[in-house]
Amino acid sequence: MDQQRSKTVLILDHSSFFSRPSGVTFNVNVQNNDQQQSQQDQINNENCLGMKSLWTCIVECVLEYCRILFDIFEDDALITLIVTGIDQRDQSSWWNRYKNLSQCMDFFAGIQPPNERPLVNDDDLLKHSLNEAITALCTRSKKQNIPTDSDYINSGHIILFSTFNNKRIETIEKDAKIFHESHNHMALEMNDFVPLAKCDLTLVDVRSIDQPVPTSNPEYRSISSILHRTFYYAQAGQMLFTRMLQMLLKQHYLALTTVTGIPMKEDVASRSSLNYDVDIVHPAEVHHSLRERAPLKYWRQIKDDVETIVLKWSAFSYDPENYYDTYSAYRFSPLDVNSRESACLTNFLLSGKCVLLELGNLPNECAININEYGDENCFNTSDNDLTLTTTTTSTNRLFSHMIISHNQELMIHAIAFGSNNPMSKMGPSYLVTDEKDNISINDLEELMDEIDDDTLEKDLRVESFINIIRTTTLYPVETMTSGKIPIEDSLRLLERHTRRCPLLINETILFNMPAPINLLTSLILREKLSDDDVSKYLMTLKYVDNMERNGESLPVPNNFQYTTKIVTNKAKKIIKYIILGYTKYIWRPLYKNLFIKKCSNDSLWLRLAQYFLFETIDDIILYTIEHGNSKILDLFFSDRIIHLPLLEKYLIDTLLFRKQLSIDIVRTILIYLTMSNNRIEKCFQYVFKRFLQIWSQENFIRFSSNNQHLYICQCISICLSFNQQIQLNNDKDTIIMCVLNGIRLHLESTFDYIRRRGQLIGELIIKYIHLFSSSNQLIFDTYDKNHSEVLMLTKLAEIDQTLNDRQLSDDDDDDEETIMKKEPIVSIIEKPICTTNRIVLHDASIDDDDDDDEFESYDYSHDTIKLDVEKPKYIRTCLADLISTDKIDRLESALNMLPTLIELYKIECEEVALELVRILLNYNSTFNIENFEKLRLNNLIILCENYPLLISDYLCKEFYEKNYTIHQRSLILKIIQETAKKLSQINQIQTKIQDQLFISDDDDDDDNDNDNDSWHSIINKRLKLKTKYKIKNNLKTKKKIFQENNFGNIVGYFYYPLISYIDKKQIYLSLIDGDQDYLLLCELLSCLGRLCIYAQNTLSLNNMIKQLLDLLKSLQQHQNAGVRHAIIYAYACTIVSIGNICYDENLQYYFIKLKQWLDYIIIKDTNTEVQSLAKSVRQILLKTLQHITDN
Repeated sequence: MDQQRSKTVLILDHSSFFSRPSGVTFNVNVQNNDQQQSQQDQINNENCLGMKSLWTCIVECVLEYCRILFDIFEDDALITLIVTGIDQRDQSSWWNRYKNLSQCMDFFAGIQPPNERPLVNDDDLLKHSLNEAITALCTRSKKQNIPTDSDYINSGHIILFSTFNNKRIETIEKDAKIFHESHNHMALEMNDFVPLAKCDLTLVDVRSIDQPVPTSNPEYRSISSILHRTFYYAQAGQMLFTRMLQMLLKQHYLALTTVTGIPMKEDVASRSSLNYDVDIVHPAEVHHSLRERAPLKYWRQIKDDVETIVLKWSAFSYDPENYYDTYSAYRFSPLDVNSRESACLTNFLLSGKCVLLELGNLPNECAININEYGDENCFNTSDNDLTLTTTTTSTNRLFSHMIISHNQELMIHAIAFGSNNPMSKMGPSYLVTDEKDNISINDLEELMDEIDDDTLEKDLRVESFINIIRTTTLYPVETMTSGKIPIEDSLRLLERHTRRCPLLINETILFNMPAPINLLTSLILREKLSDDDVSKYLMTLKYVDNMERNGESLPVPNNFQYTTKIVTNKAKKIIKYIILGYTKYIWRPLYKNLFIKKCSNDSLWLRLAQYFLFETIDDIILYTIEHGNSKILDLFFSDRIIHLPLLEKYLIDTLLFRKQLSIDIVRTILIYLTMSNNRIEKCFQYVFKRFLQIWSQENFIRFSSNNQHLYICQCISICLSFNQQIQLNNDKDTIIMCVLNGIRLHLESTFDYIRRRGQLIGELIIKYIHLFSSSNQLIFDTYDKNHSEVLMLTKLAEIDQTLNDRQLSDDDDDDEETIMKKEPIVSIIEKPICTTNRIVLHDASIDDDDDDDEFESYDYSHDTIKLDVEKPKYIRTCLADLISTDKIDRLESALNMLPTLIELYKIECEEVALELVRILLNYNSTFNIENFEKLRLNNLIILCENYPLLISDYLCKEFYEKNYTIHQRSLILKIIQETAKKLSQINQIQTKIQDQLFISDDDDDDDNDNDNDSWHSIINKRLKLKTKYKIKNNLKTKKKIFQENNFGNIVGYFYYPLISYIDKKQIYLSLIDGDQDYLLLCELLSCLGRLCIYAQNTLSLNNMIKQLLDLLKSLQQHQNAGVRHAIIYAYACTIVSIGNICYDENLQYYFIKLKQWLDYIIIKDTNTEVQSLAKSVRQILLKTLQHITDN
């Protein structure tokens, strides 16, 4: 089970209602099918041992649910069982308690049947169990405790078996919503909890057979944006089992396959033709490869209200040692494990045999669809079928799956058929052994004609991969050896073998070396070397060293031909120009004058153009997209985007979502994605959903710029113009949730343009893709319908984009320019140092002597010198210059240019922002650069200001990490403090006490002018201002300005990581109990206090102050006077940040206790500076308390 699979909680109602008989009888006879069973039940009841209760039917259903999940997902199946009235005390083992079916059966064995006497508090017990279920979903599983790079989406399912009426359903929905919201709030404060991002509540109303059900269709309802409810009616017996199967397939993305035409062994012996069917359950990904190549409607059937894919048993003899190429392999489980048919199939597979499954009754149109992916001769058919004509589809046999047992585990493989398999996706190898100085197009055409794609399979390193598989294969062992887990050793060995593992023989020289050099590749893979191995290794190295000394070449085999690209002298120049950034000058004439004219009619030229596009730099693809249209893209790319992950990532991810392209280019790409059904299903649907998900994300709405938000809205409008291609089969619920959640978040925004666009896009989506009926269309009347943006977005969604595609662009204006006339990429710095150049010469003939005294000196006052330093123009060039610390001039230039580059390339800089911070933070020298510390600090602050969430999280974590000096940690605090000051714009947020504490005074003593860099002296100067009445009088005339503090949304990322680990004792850092200098602790307390000031007028301020006051209270008795001085300063910051209005009684209590401690410090403290500061803070505190009382 992958990391994203959901948790499942099953709740069983243990009330008296389920002690009633269900109408289902125990029968000791094993029947072949349900029809025979019903006939036997009607004829006689002599074999009936009694009637099952509703409780027994539910337990059997739940055990079947668990069995199938354990068979398919094994230990990764996250299941927990809750029975109302049964106390679940050990909540820490929610997801470790049930790991196999035996544990589940032991759990039910210890529970008595329901009491026939009803209890008064059945609803309360059900409510308590529902609370336990949501607690379990919010509790971390084993995988969630392991930190990973990918974001984990905590989702789950709650299945409740009980009896319901409308009132009870409403109560359960209300309770579930309350429990979910409360637990998500708890998860933000508790490490053991994780917020629940999605929860499906399934209610199953279980009834006896004699009670009819109102409907057989499930009812769906969204309780909130995260919580969804599904309601089923089910009668005990077969209907309950069917409902269980429907829930299982939907919740865990499973599928049902019917293996039909299995011959009975007894029937074969008696020469009869009776066959039987077996249903198996497996992950739905098994049918992905088949779905991509043919419509599943030809083999899809509805069986007992459940969809199944029917595959035919093949009697073709097949050796399991010679596997077909497979796309995927998954475990499967028989649906009815106790039936005779399932037992026969299971025993047959466990005996070491395998079975091929084929697509029965292959229709003509499906055969054509499949043949698009490969030659008919490439079908994985039997030898008998190869003699048949493949045009007669009635005789074709196409194997699509294989079922087999691996290490006593039942597995189903999806077989690769046609040419569309991993082996045939690899491009052809062009072998060039004789390099010429010049090569013409005709020579290239002849070369391509000689290429045989079939030789590719001969070039594959098949034998090497077989050896790797054999080396790393695991076999069952009875006992563990040396306490190691075998899979770990195998994975480690596999990683060593595949660090350098070329696919083709002609792609490597190293693995083609004869003896003794080939010993290097074999010995280096071993974990330990014996003495004999070491001697062989040294002998090989000595042999290579002698070859190098003698100038001998490597002993490459005679039959070896290294795969190279066509490299001539002209080609070398072209590659050089491409590296220097002249890509379009190389590709443009080929694109316009050659490929556009010839590719539409000549497959050879099309193939050559595709080689240029897919084997070279991305700039060529981007140029083609910018200057072409959808028809050109369809011609060059066709459906290769489906089979080439790199091309798919570049077009769909890089261009559409990482580069903000012009809307015309976006339209061209989207039109191309809709020109094929395969592209629509795999690419266009994904792009549309991703646009919707970004549009409905709260962080995107809050932090995106105006242009970024408009770009996403325009892309969605263009997608809506292709509403005929938008399919709502499996994604309707997801799209509805994105739309409704996105509209809500847009309406909550404080910006008019965001609210306007949110309402318009919501209307357009619901209108064009028909999410609801026509009577339930969403209409807003609160925005201007005639606004230019509204008209533009509406027009984009209404027009037929295919008729609006671009014409081929022409850029002939630059044809006359040569490559060498292009402006240099890097400009040269000219530094003026003089004003004029003047040389005055005398006539040498009139001089009596030959000295140079008569010459006037050369005036350099206006000369200019050209420096060799190149100013970086791109962010990655700047990054490279910062790394090269041996070139001081380039380093200084990069430090000066970095702020400008960050402003120019904000999006590109985000990718390397962390790397820039690491480099700047870890400099251990000033490199003799003027104002180096100032430049470094300024760059770090700018990076943190532009990417506050990313950089602040990194800096706060690194502050408590090892391998940092005190100076570096102090620098981190300074960065955080200055960034917070800029983000909060504290100069615009004024309070009365803040003015007293931080306003400057020209009449202050001049003795402190030289102590500008000392924070102690700055604090003393500012605190002295509170005793001067002239400031108080001036404040009366000053107008108060109250402004929203935008820093409040992210202040927690700066504050809480710093204060959380301050008391954590490390070997390399102990702030509170350490014996080192306490200056770092003083600076940290000062930084925390300043962050509280910068968080004024925010909702999180009270909580921040409480945590800081608790910390300061624990440090009040610190022995170091500097720390006590910093504590009092931090107290002053809390007073300033809270202002004159304090509605929190706890904070008022804190301040009263603070006054008592300050009185004690003023009298008892031995340090005069601490006493003086305490007196000043005490005066502010008294005034603050007085103002609070007055207000």
